[in-house]
Amino acid sequence: MPSHRLCLSLLLGSFITAFAANAHAAPIQWTVGSGGNGHWYNVVSVPAGMSWTNANAAATASGGYLATVTSSAENDFIYNNLVNNPLYWSQEPNGSDLGPWLGGYQTSDNGSQAGLNWVWVTGEPWSFTNWHSGEPNNFTGVLENYLSFKCAPTPGCRSGQWNDLPDNISVFGTSVVAYVVEWNSVSSVRTPDVPGIVMRASPNPFSGSSRISFTTPDTRPAVVKIFDVSGRRVREFSVPGGRDHAVDWDGKGEGGKQVPSGIYFCRVETASGFAVGRLVLIR
Repeated sequence: MPSHRLCLSLLLGSFITAFAANAHAAPIQWTVGSGGNGHWYNVVSVPAGMSWTNANAAATASGGYLATVTSSAENDFIYNNLVNNPLYWSQEPNGSDLGPWLGGYQTSDNGSQAGLNWVWVTGEPWSFTNWHSGEPNNFTGVLENYLSFKCAPTPGCRSGQWNDLPDNISVFGTSVVAYVVEWNSVSSVRTPDVPGIVMRASPNPFSGSSRISFTTPDTRPAVVKIFDVSGRRVREFSVPGGRDHAVDWDGKGEGGKQVPSGIYFCRVETASGFAVGRLVLIR
């Protein structure tokens, strides 16, 4: 995986928007009967923008991973069935149109050889590529080590071709506003942001304790899990049946030891799916 830690924050601004749902399409299967691999795919819209690192963490938290594209047929399936929608694209000022993140990244980059050392998050062979003309290129000398879709030069265009980008592309005056998730089996698919789940955390940011309150659409038991920025689960709460719930997290792990300051990832799981948000702990 990339050398830096995987930040699981949704980066949506305030604690209210941090716990708001992102827009998700319905997962679809690339069926074996149609020449596919039997895997399931989904595209997630994040209108506020999201770095590759955060998208990768969110995909992992959903039970899958950022999509790996190992053939022309798979690339066409993802683009035609999920990505070819203006909802999932943004435009650099006076530049290219940028599509969703994919699960490719560069393990090292010496600047002059931007096309070397690319890998998939799953470790699958890097045997197929679909680079846009002129890519990968480390545009204007900025190290670009993460994979997304791209279209140029016509403003507002879309394509199934690829681009290399920095993790946080605010340096180019824009952001990537979607990512593609892949699951190996239907049993791994977790439907995020279940309609009817309303979550709040107060205070947030917090230094002592934060109350995570949520309402679920049914009365079955739920589970609240807290993850750190590396994806490690640090705390879990079992919640009995009912519709209105609240748990207090005191900033401690399962062993009672205080965890360090930083951004943490909160996931409420129900029998029908889950919703996600961030917590900011300040000591």
